[in-house]
Amino acid sequence: MEAGGKATRLWSRAWPVVAFAITLSIFYAVGYEILAGFALDVGSITLPRPRFALFLFFSSLLIALAAIFLTLALVRVMDAPFARRSLEAASGGADRWWILCGAIAALLIPWAIRTFVLEGAPLTDDESAYRFMAELLASGRVRMPSPPLKLFFDNAFMINDGHMYAQYFLGWPALIVPGVFFDATGYVNAFYSALTVPAIFLVIRRLTDSTHAKLGLVLYLSSPMLMIGAATEMSHTSCTMALVWATWAFLRTRNSDSPAWAHAGLALGFCAAFFIRPLTASGLGLPILIAWLFGLRSLDRPHRVQALLSFGLPVLVLASLFLLVNQIQNGSVFAVSYQQYLEYSIENESRFSALHPSITETVGFQFSGISRGLALAGVALIRLNSGVFGWPLLFSIFLPLALVSRSARLVWLSLLSFFAVNLFIYDVGIDSFGPVHYFESAWPFLLLTVLGLHVFQNLVSSLSPQQSEYLSMRGLTAHSIAALPRCALLALIVTSLVSYVPVRLSLLQRLSANINAPRELLASSDIHNAIIFAPRPFLFQKSLWPANHFVYFRPNSDPDLQDDILWVNHLSIEQDKKLMELFPERDGYVMVNLQDSSIRFLQLSGLQPGAVPDYMRLRR
Repeated sequence: MEAGGKATRLWSRAWPVVAFAITLSIFYAVGYEILAGFALDVGSITLPRPRFALFLFFSSLLIALAAIFLTLALVRVMDAPFARRSLEAASGGADRWWILCGAIAALLIPWAIRTFVLEGAPLTDDESAYRFMAELLASGRVRMPSPPLKLFFDNAFMINDGHMYAQYFLGWPALIVPGVFFDATGYVNAFYSALTVPAIFLVIRRLTDSTHAKLGLVLYLSSPMLMIGAATEMSHTSCTMALVWATWAFLRTRNSDSPAWAHAGLALGFCAAFFIRPLTASGLGLPILIAWLFGLRSLDRPHRVQALLSFGLPVLVLASLFLLVNQIQNGSVFAVSYQQYLEYSIENESRFSALHPSITETVGFQFSGISRGLALAGVALIRLNSGVFGWPLLFSIFLPLALVSRSARLVWLSLLSFFAVNLFIYDVGIDSFGPVHYFESAWPFLLLTVLGLHVFQNLVSSLSPQQSEYLSMRGLTAHSIAALPRCALLALIVTSLVSYVPVRLSLLQRLSANINAPRELLASSDIHNAIIFAPRPFLFQKSLWPANHFVYFRPNSDPDLQDDILWVNHLSIEQDKKLMELFPERDGYVMVNLQDSSIRFLQLSGLQPGAVPDYMRLRR
């Protein structure tokens, strides 16, 4: 009987682990047997495509089941003294050490993804334009004269109307500048990811407690969308960093004895985010700024004046700089480069432009009606649901509980405001790692998740003796009941890390191999001091079927045309040779995409007219 009792107790603890393993095995079996090794059709800027939608459907069910089984397994081992000691040790430790270790992890995880998964590849053409502007800023310029024979240098998101510069706001390129000097522009985002960690911890600790702040850091570090984004040269990670620090500064202004630096910090964080991504900063920051204004009423007159002056100085400086850049680049303080890019594309008949000739509206916006805006908001929620944490349902347990948290009210307003100002954007963004136009909403979603977890913990802690006795009759002790919320969170994180995240990273590795093919062939061919005339499209993606990536254009050359390899557009053999006359010290090669998706570099000097198809003048 004793042996049978031990076996029964052992099985009662082991069966959730067995069920977790079986469910995970089913997940991978479906992916490899039914979806041909998780061959997913990414490459959409709206709804997930059919195969990817099918993956989300079956993975949501199986990941949810696996997370439930793992939660039960974790809860059941909480009875054991070693488990309680391990949990206490994991949630203990000085806050400063958690912040330091979290910052190191937030640096190393994106570094590892960029080095070993992306292998330095961009995931979209935007990254090349950002890098060009960072190099231009590093030389002390915000625009430059167009190069001679300027059509060779036209490119996506680049204005080349006599002066050359990118369409993007200069906040993010300015933050990349240190990476230019160290030849490490691709790793700058990882640094800003690390700088975000202290602010995340401080915000959550102020709204909840130290334990939940630590869980918030774990949640941040486990987010596939946030960590992959930090491995790119896109602007979203730095904008998120500025907004998180602005949130912390705002919370400090709520003190009756709030220091002047808190008000200045709020202004600086918001203005920095605005300089990076104005629409995002406006959406997420507007409710916070309104709450700050109302909060000034509680200050006495001297402190109110001090707060306004402290806030106003950074706003004045950065707003003046923002308008000055518009004046220098576009000829008017109110003219932004996005509109200038549209006008140049129309004037240039959309040659080498990311815009189709039919597009005549403001770049990135669609003002056809509220219905489309609501539809895209729904699409964004569908993609955020899986993209932010890789969970089966982003709104499953914790977000509904956050509705009853007083601390969450302003966060909800900020999130609603963000969706409202995004109602008229043209699309929700590339799906290589998430809906990038909604990327920064991951911050309020993370905050709401932790606040919901805090409510869950309080509910468990407030169980009546009768409720606790009822649960104990079903094998749950006081220790396991108290650990239930944290076990549920950790189970979701672990399940995502062994299911959704590996599939995402494997897919990115496939995309990156195609994007990196020209660079790797150049390295193996030992081609140096050369000009490469690139075709359109830049890469064939047939070998990636059914997936597609978002690198359609060649890389930008550096502003002063000093790089070892200069990339330009292929026009025709005759015109290409005319450009080579301006660079007699360099060799010229024409890049050719073959039908089998392989690439060749043909020496220009040995080619006759018509040997390579001419550039098609307009996109059809």
